[in-house]
Amino acid sequence: MNLFVCLTLMGAGTVVVRGDCPAGQYNTNPSGTESCQDCPAGFHQPQTDQDACTACPVGRYQPSTGQSTCLVCGEGKFSGSESSIACTDCSPGWYGPGTGLDECASCNAGTFSAGSGSATCTACPVGRYQPSTGQSTCLVCGEGKFSDSESSIACTDCSPGRHGPVPGLDECASCPMGKFQATAGSVACADRVLCSPVHPDTVPLDRTSQSVCGDCPADVLWDRVGETNYYFCNASRTLTPQNGGSVSTATFTLLIGLIAFLAIVVL
Repeated sequence: MNLFVCLTLMGAGTVVVRGDCPAGQYNTNPSGTESCQDCPAGFHQPQTDQDACTACPVGRYQPSTGQSTCLVCGEGKFSGSESSIACTDCSPGWYGPGTGLDECASCNAGTFSAGSGSATCTACPVGRYQPSTGQSTCLVCGEGKFSDSESSIACTDCSPGRHGPVPGLDECASCPMGKFQATAGSVACADRVLCSPVHPDTVPLDRTSQSVCGDCPADVLWDRVGETNYYFCNASRTLTPQNGGSVSTATFTLLIGLIAFLAIVVL
């Protein structure tokens, strides 16, 4: 036990028999009459008739003299040494989740505490992230990236066909019609005069998947299909049906042959 012992100051205080010293005071003279002395700040004495005071333990403090108890450090504060006269606020990036702490805890990655004396940490909002522990701020997702959930420890690259034109996004934007982007983490979409969101074949894709932009080969055509916003390179040099489906070369050839036969019969 850490004890604090003071020399008796003759003539100071009230002269009493040693056994008359109340809690919060002490008397160093085990025989005769001396003055009872108050326990100094940072110390306490819960019992009577004592010749020393006891230091407040870690996690507790006492700012006043002549006290019989120590006070408990509140949330967001700590005392890491004995005989403290005050508790210390947890630093930014740290927090004190309970009372009577001898040290604070660091905020987890994905969270932060901006000020001193925090009892909790705050989750990084969407569009921001924090990969390290014990931080007072969150970082902003850069251009071409996004974070769509709280407490993120990293941002995600915008996927092909999408772009992130500004920092701090919670989602990326789709490339508009007539533009494309084949690379992840892009800030902008590329301009093309002849832009198809499909490989030059007969498979139509929706415009929100514009991650591939290729001109149709010289011997085929491409065009917009109705209101479905499909682009389509048709090997038969005809447009796709209005529902966005495709017509195979074999089927198209059969239809052309049937039309030609009917024309001969009619003539």
